[in-house]
Amino acid sequence: MTPFATTLTPWQVAQLWADLEDAYEGRCSYGSDTFECYAYRVLPNDPTFNAAMIGGISDAGDGIYATALRDNAKMARDALVSVARAFEERRECIVLINEARPDRFATWAGFTHRVQVQVKKTP
Repeated sequence: MTPFATTLTPWQVAQLWADLEDAYEGRCSYGSDTFECYAYRVLPNDPTFNAAMIGGISDAGDGIYATALRDNAKMARDALVSVARAFEERRECIVLINEARPDRFATWAGFTHRVQVQVKKTP
């Protein structure tokens, strides 16, 4: 089985897994088999990242806030991808993150706000 990202707490894994289970069973309010995953739910608390998000700071440049945004975007991506991969293996289903399979989403820059996660049962 695919290991989880080490940045997630057991509580974060449990919450994300519950969201995936709800989507798998078609119990989500957003499109039935789709939910929105917010970056802050799969990240550790980082005051610099929080300040950058509240301040609407861009991830362009080399400043401390831009670096925090880029680093946290990748961490959020990696955490979500690791749990999505494990869920696919365990439940024998297809998980789409912004309409991409986890392996493809893992090549993206990351996310700082939210993504749509859809779970499809395989026939």
